Amino acid sequence: MKILAIEFSSNRRGVALLADGAVLASLHDDMGAATQAFAVLDACLKKAGVTASQVDRLAIGIGPGSYTAIRVAIAVAQGWHLAHGTELVGVDSFATLAEQCRATGLHGTVGMAVDAQRRELCVARYQVTAKTTELLGPLQLIPETEFSAWEASCAHVVGPDIQRWFPNSHPLCSDAETCARLAAALPPADPTTLAPVYIRDAQFVKAAPLNPLFTG
Repeated sequence: MKILAIEFSSNRRGVALLADGAVLASLHDDMGAATQAFAVLDACLKKAGVTASQVDRLAIGIGPGSYTAIRVAIAVAQGWHLAHGTELVGVDSFATLAEQCRATGLHGTVGMAVDAQRRELCVARYQVTAKTTELLGPLQLIPETEFSAWEASCAHVVGPDIQRWFPNSHPLCSDAETCARLAAALPPADPTTLAPVYIRDAQFVKAAPLNPLFTG
């Protein structure tokens, strides 16, 4: 099975193409918001010598992380599905980080953290061993006043661009290759409901009624 992963949840945008677990091509772009999604994907396919129609499954890192960039990745994947009928799989970016920790020997109670703006972090804790990763509780939003206490509950803290809050943390971004490997064992998602991980309540302001003078 050929799996193309799109991991845009951090400023280190990544794409990788794997065939039955073997890496055919892997590219990363540290340009952040300036990343040209189609150019990076096209370069990855050309490097692997694979056409878009030959991809069996698309793996999308759905966060938590950069909401806008993840939406871009999902939109690209949905368009790909419409054009080629390719299966889509959403992969939790914290689960990807946990698997990277497992593979590199960073074991114990590992805290995952990502900037949630508004002086808050989105966090989760995993129990990581040499063979397994286990989510210890739901995702949380914590305010700046709770950062220190949360850090103290973890043997290690990992995440993208978090050293400004946790000087002893391990800077780590979700990797497209690992995302693809996890996607191989997950069921396909409904392309119409694929969405970023977002735990802050949506807030909408209802528009005022139209002025009757301007209605038909």
